[in-house]
Amino acid sequence: MNELLSIDSDSVGRFLQRWYGTARSVSDVHLEAIPSAPAELVEWHTAAALVGGPVTFQDRPVTPQGLAPDSCGMLEFWAENQNGCFWAVDLAMAPPPAGYAAPANSCGG
Repeated sequence: MNELLSIDSDSVGRFLQRWYGTARSVSDVHLEAIPSAPAELVEWHTAAALVGGPVTFQDRPVTPQGLAPDSCGMLEFWAENQNGCFWAVDLAMAPPPAGYAAPANSCGG
């Protein structure tokens, strides 16, 4: 699990490949353009798609098609399994902080 201790841009992909193996090649993964998503989020979705099956089993990522900023400029990227908590980034901040959690149906808490 060195990929989690020595963080690189391909750490998630290397971890998922070690844990699940590779079921697909990169040329098999065709994500629609996600203009509002940070590159790291696109890379995560690509790495997860290479597995060819689910990589999360309780909480879930927002699908690439669902990635769009809300009226407050927050881009929700993860949802808790009972929809009580959502993780989002403020696209106006540079660089956007990972892990911001806002209560459901609120703009910033």
